[in-house]
Formats: sequence, C-alpha cells, structure tokens
Amino acid sequence: DGTDMEISCWGLRNILDACIDPYLNIFTRDNTNDGGGWNVRFSHIMQSAEYGYPSWYKNFHSEIFPTLKDYGGGSGCGGMFYHDTRWPKPYSHAVYTCDWGRSAVFLHTPPANGPTFDAHQETFLTISRPTDIDVDASGRMYVASWHGGKFAYSGPNVGYVVQLVPKGFEPKPFPDVTKLSEGDLFELLIGPSQQQNLHAQFEFLRRGPSAQRTAKLMELAQDKGIPLAGRVAAIFTLKQLNGNRSQDDLLKLAAHNEV
Repeated sequence: DGTDMEISCWGLRNILDACIDPYLNIFTRDNTNDGGGWNVRFSHIMQSAEYGYPSWYKNFHSEIFPTLKDYGGGSGCGGMFYHDTRWPKPYSHAVYTCDWGRSAVFLHTPPANGPTFDAHQETFLTISRPTDIDVDASGRMYVASWHGGKFAYSGPNVGYVVQLVPKGFEPKPFPDVTKLSEGDLFELLIGPSQQQNLHAQFEFLRRGPSAQRTAKLMELAQDKGIPLAGRVAAIFTLKQLNGNRSQDDLLKLAAHNEV
C-alpha cells in the first residue's frame, strides 16, 4: 500500500529490476530510448542522486550523477544480484542483467572504486530475447525467454525457460523453514546463499522477537569467523525483529569497522 516507501533517486527510465547485493549496494540497467538511439545505461544507485532522464542526460552531463557505463543500443529487461558461494567465481557474487534487444544475459562484476564502482560487463549467456532471470535457494538459476513473441498475441507456443547450474554442482532441495529448529535456521541465516539468508530472515520475523534470538543475532553479527554477508544478514534481522529496541545493540555493532 506504499507505507514507508521513499524515493531513492531520480532520473532513470524503464527500470524493470533493482539488483541489490548483500550489503545494499544497488545496480540497475535503464534505457533512454527517446534520445539518439536506444541507449542502455548501467548504474550504481546512490541515494538522492539525479541521473538526468528526461531533461538533463543529453546536454547537461556535469549536472547529473554519472552512470557507470553507457553501452549503446539495447533493451534492458530483468536483472538480479546473485550471491551464492557454492557457485564458482566470478559467477558467485555478481550482477546479472537481461537484454531483450541484444538476445543476451550479461554478467557484471564491477570492482569497487572509493564509494562507488567501475564498470564491467561481459556476455554470460546468449539466448533469444531474455526477459527475466531468477534463482532459488537450492542454487538453480532460471532465465525466461520471449522467443517467437511479437507485440501482439502470437499464439500459445511462445517463449521458454532455461535452468542453469555449474558443472558438477548438485542442487539439494531447500527445506521448509517453518519446520526447522532455531539452530538450523541460524545456519541458513549465515549460509552461502543470499536466498537462503533471506528465507531464514523471513522465518525469524514470523516467529517474533525473543531474548534468546537477540543474543544469538548479536553473537553472529560480531563473529569475525563468519563471512561478512552472513554478519550483515544477522544485523538486518536484528533491526527488523526488534525495531527501535535494537538501537543500543546496533550502536555496539557500529564499533566494528568491517560492518
């Protein structure tokens, strides 16, 4: 219903997905197609930034926040940030974007540069008219194709979905989180997959706050032996679980530079 929604930035066009990493860095692929071509821009989204569409991006570059890269013609569609350390590098921590106009899914692993990133793009998958991409918590990736589709109804035999997994990787069924013990749920919260982390977080929020959960989340958030993404997931869960009552704990965690 729009409750608590707020504007993050301005000046982007035709955004079909926001790709968010475990640390809340946001990337997206937009399309300024009413300028000199169907140009696709890949951007790191900074809060309160103005990216220039529709009035400034063509002639007033010095007055807008720059995109990471203008890749020229294309038609950006769905995208996601994928974090799953069960996959091999560089595919395990990357932005994936679908471009219907180029019939390709692109992989982006932008290197950090101060408070932002440098551009990077390479072709991950060549596929007819990809429109969206997603993953499940077992580690399987899915890409939807609009193959054979047109701008009017083309009949029932249009499009398909492909499933991708790395060679040698054997996905295991994801458990019903509502039936897991607290210990197993905490293991998922700090586990290798961003999808697993998220499902565990949702289940903790469903179960509600308790002193024992708060203590365990604080323990995980401060444990330097846990991957940073897992520690951050514990912090996010702590805040959402306890609301304003988490402030004192969050101030303690602020003393840890790595988080």
